[in-house]
Amino acid sequence: MSVPTGTPTEFLYAFSDHPTHAMTNPDQTQWRNLLENPAAMSSVFGGADPDLSDARLLGIDIAEGGSLLTLKLSVNQAPGSQSGRWKTANAISMELQCLGLEQASISTRSGDSTVSCEIKNEDGKGRIIRMIGPSTDVVIRCGFLRVNHLVPYTADNSREAM
Repeated sequence: MSVPTGTPTEFLYAFSDHPTHAMTNPDQTQWRNLLENPAAMSSVFGGADPDLSDARLLGIDIAEGGSLLTLKLSVNQAPGSQSGRWKTANAISMELQCLGLEQASISTRSGDSTVSCEIKNEDGKGRIIRMIGPSTDVVIRCGFLRVNHLVPYTADNSREAM
């Protein structure tokens, strides 16, 4: 797969029919196989990866040197491990580190931070991370991807019921 060049909008349209539509990928449950440290996900979620189609983007940090980008996400899914501090958790906060950053297209505005996140292999050359939501369009191309941090918490889902 070649990554298109051009404006961020052209870049995003090259990946989907429309950048604000939710993405679907039947292989999405196996995105852990694209991580440098898949055991981190296995230890928390067991055999199935968390569904990233309804995640919340909490932040994006770019390291001073520019070759590391960190994505902070929240996923409303209980961990598979139900011991200790994980016992009452119904959500996970995670940091994904994009190492060997090659390209990033980030477009955001105030509003809903819910995103559909898709992680793909780029023909063995690296990873492409795509996040699309009502107020967010992000496409990242990097050499490697790893989980840096996983924290359980109890999410207040009462707003979703409204």
